[in-house]
Amino acid sequence: LTQIKLMEESVEKNRRLAFIGEMAASLAHELRNPLASISGSIQMLQRDLSLRVTDERLMQIIIRGKDQLEGFIKDFLLLARKKQQAEEEVDLNVVINEVLESLRVDHDWHEAVEVKKHFAPRAILFAGKAEIRQVVSNLILNAVQAMPSGGTLFIETGMQQSGEQASLELTVSDSGEGIDEDGLKKIFEPFYTTKERGTGLGLAIVNRIVAALSGDITVQSAPGTGTTFKVRIPDGRKEER
Repeated sequence: LTQIKLMEESVEKNRRLAFIGEMAASLAHELRNPLASISGSIQMLQRDLSLRVTDERLMQIIIRGKDQLEGFIKDFLLLARKKQQAEEEVDLNVVINEVLESLRVDHDWHEAVEVKKHFAPRAILFAGKAEIRQVVSNLILNAVQAMPSGGTLFIETGMQQSGEQASLELTVSDSGEGIDEDGLKKIFEPFYTTKERGTGLGLAIVNRIVAALSGDITVQSAPGTGTTFKVRIPDGRKEER
């Protein structure tokens, strides 16, 4: 009965995500056109105007606001997007190292974060590389943001075999603040966030991508004990005929 109840909750959650995804696609489309006009106008003003220091500061505020809106729309589209058809061989270990290199210059990153990695010799799956990068980036950034005073970020990859089906496993753990029981129930819901500047879309996007790849994601946490996310994705390898 417990298993059935969990399956029912999962189906209902995916139904809500699908509805929100459709809404996100429509809303993002309506926002992109006026935002493109704003972006073009700002670029022309920057090129043609000689601004005083105060006006230049105001222009930078406008540009930052525009960039935030573009980032929000990008997240909306990622939430709405269904599984990509174009798949390729993706080395998860390489993707993780690339993401870490990019995030080290993010304003949320700080040197007090110690990174520990345990990579499997082989961590290959067939999927959209951009989607896998999005999953890895959101999970790592979420872990770093949970450790504002520093801590340990642990990342592990591995391959598991169950019968004829091989699956890739990704574990991302932090030693941060942890999540209470109520937060664990809502953590994958769109727009749920405990961060002052968060949109609440990052983990919803991760959940949607993993589900579209026929995988699953679990989280273990408690206040003061850190958090561990574990993602399992079938490798997607096509059988050779």
